[in-house]
Amino acid sequence: MKKFLVEYSTIGSIIPSRFIKKMSKINHLTKRTAAVRNRHLIRKNHRKRKIHRRRKRAMIQIENRQKKHTITEATLQKVAHQILSDLGCPDSELSILIVDDEEIQVINRDYLQRDKPTNVISFAMQEGEGGELNPGLLGDVVISADTAARDAAEVSKSFESELYFLLLHGVLHLLGYDHERGTEEEAMQMEEKERELYAVIEREFLSPA
Repeated sequence: MKKFLVEYSTIGSIIPSRFIKKMSKINHLTKRTAAVRNRHLIRKNHRKRKIHRRRKRAMIQIENRQKKHTITEATLQKVAHQILSDLGCPDSELSILIVDDEEIQVINRDYLQRDKPTNVISFAMQEGEGGELNPGLLGDVVISADTAARDAAEVSKSFESELYFLLLHGVLHLLGYDHERGTEEEAMQMEEKERELYAVIEREFLSPA
């Protein structure tokens, strides 16, 4: 596991025919049968290509290690797919780990030397040596459900809205966006991208039905 971390404080047919004696009719049927078979194979191959394209989606793994806050993993996975698609990497691999404050504090202390809970930490697999070996493997996003719930309550937001925002923020860091160590212009670019993509998340997953 790479140690590049960022904390956000923020898917012929053969047509049967009767025996015909005349060669012309036989030849005629043979041509028709071949044409029908070819059309069938073309349609079949086209369906296979369409199925293959449908199956070409991001591989997203979600592990929820805390029990205090309810996490709807199916929806969280859809949100992750939306984020990756909007960022132009719909075939990437992403791991999402949901923990409590105690566990994220251990991670924060051991890898960032910050002995306190935080809301999200990103482990980017494309940074450093060997990152080019699997370009589709983005990395891991670790989110504290406790901190997310607390931060959401402070600004009168839903827990889900904060959870999805933290996921978005963490994925942006995996792709190289940086509001802490980069320039002011880079920080502004990240904030602009966050606003743009979060507006889609709000519309698709947080708006009342």
